[in-house]
Amino acid sequence: MLRELRVRHRLGPDDANAAARDAEVREPQLLSNISAAVRAEYAVDAATAVLLAELSPRSHVTIPINVGDPHLGALLVGLSDPGRDLYTHDDLDFFTDLGRRVEVMLGAKRIRQLEHQIAVTLQNALLPDGIRWHPAAVIEARYQAASDHRHVGGDWFDTFAWTDCIGVMVGDVVGHSLESAAAMGRLRAAASALAAANPPSPAALTTALDRFARSPDGVDYSTTAIVIVDPTTGTLTYACAGHPPPLVITPDRRVIRLDRAQSPPLGALAPKTRPEATVMLEPGSLVVLYTDGLIERRGEPMDRSFERLEAALLDRFDQPTSNIVEGLIADLTADRPAEDDIAVAAFRYTPLLATLRLEVPARADQLAGLRSQIRQWLTERHVGPDEHAVILTAVGEACANVIDHAYRSRHLRHDRNQDEPTTDMIYIDLSDHGLEVVARVTDVGLWRPPGSHSANRGRGIDIMRALSNRYERSAADSGGTTITLSLPAPDRRHLVDR
Repeated sequence: MLRELRVRHRLGPDDANAAARDAEVREPQLLSNISAAVRAEYAVDAATAVLLAELSPRSHVTIPINVGDPHLGALLVGLSDPGRDLYTHDDLDFFTDLGRRVEVMLGAKRIRQLEHQIAVTLQNALLPDGIRWHPAAVIEARYQAASDHRHVGGDWFDTFAWTDCIGVMVGDVVGHSLESAAAMGRLRAAASALAAANPPSPAALTTALDRFARSPDGVDYSTTAIVIVDPTTGTLTYACAGHPPPLVITPDRRVIRLDRAQSPPLGALAPKTRPEATVMLEPGSLVVLYTDGLIERRGEPMDRSFERLEAALLDRFDQPTSNIVEGLIADLTADRPAEDDIAVAAFRYTPLLATLRLEVPARADQLAGLRSQIRQWLTERHVGPDEHAVILTAVGEACANVIDHAYRSRHLRHDRNQDEPTTDMIYIDLSDHGLEVVARVTDVGLWRPPGSHSANRGRGIDIMRALSNRYERSAADSGGTTITLSLPAPDRRHLVDR
């Protein structure tokens, strides 16, 4: 009834006895004795008159409240109990003091909300701009801030790529504040610097991070989990410093907890050694790293938390990795808001099954023969006709872009004389990883800057992005460009002769 009255009975600042006026001029108002005649006069329409008659307010106080500059509000207190004394100026003084206390509480809440927004912004700014990837282990990672403004800052992830291996790390700095977010940034930057030159072992990297954590610019207490994978052999080496164990889900849906290389958190105790352990990944295995905000619940045993996580992963095992990461967070926070930050990183191990390498002159009349060779290879790999169309279209657009933009002047001359020889070539590499086909299209030409040619240039890129799971374009310092496309293919490893 009160909510309906509030919606129906809105008076502007210029109306008599309006709460909006009291809020604007910052003057408390006391209506000590409200008679039936006053209520009837106060009503703006017949429906409001009925509501006021049912409520029968006998006395009323309005206290202006600053609900956040420049927004003003009011605390409204009404008395309808016929057995209570009408409000007096003493009551007005009491409610005025109460209003000031409410303002203090609202101000403190606004400060916490502002700190929450700043912490989330800082946290996201300090996370990596991109995610490293490898055709045999395409990584997906997500960060989600806590819904509770008291628990933001400190969770992070990072990825690393070296010549012959790839690494994934997640971590959690103790605390939930701007200071925690800043400490996370320092620790992540230290990890990137320590891992940049050569691929260290997880134990060596954890040891080096522990030394940094104890330095004057380090962090007081944090946890981390690190895995490094050799995509050629499927060897996964890992280490955990006070962190929940990563999980491996095998193709036959067994769940393996990587819990044989635990050591104390960084910056806490000073262990003599930081252990590491190794497992062999089967093709198609899913590896998941996460922070405790994903699984921990107040009053719940950790075994139950792990059971819920493992069940959610098994339910989503057959989905693309990006869906698994996003769905995992949604599943485990569906029945309650996230009380803590969450960071999740995952990849599926899809080793190389077969390759196709082609070289063709950079001429449009060569594309038909190129498509024929790729189609034959895809058929041998038991790739279905729908995937044929996707892969052929995406690779064709990449090659057409090379002809049109990297070798534009040569292309125009060949339009006039197709027999003229050319040394301009397109290099195509296709690699079958079971769940995906990765295509690399490379040239050694010079791409013209945007705006120097046809306005249609972006359409080919848009098509490639739409068709691929991942699109990447890189230019070499010495000239030339490589377009890498990760293209979907069905899980047909049981059909393919390795």
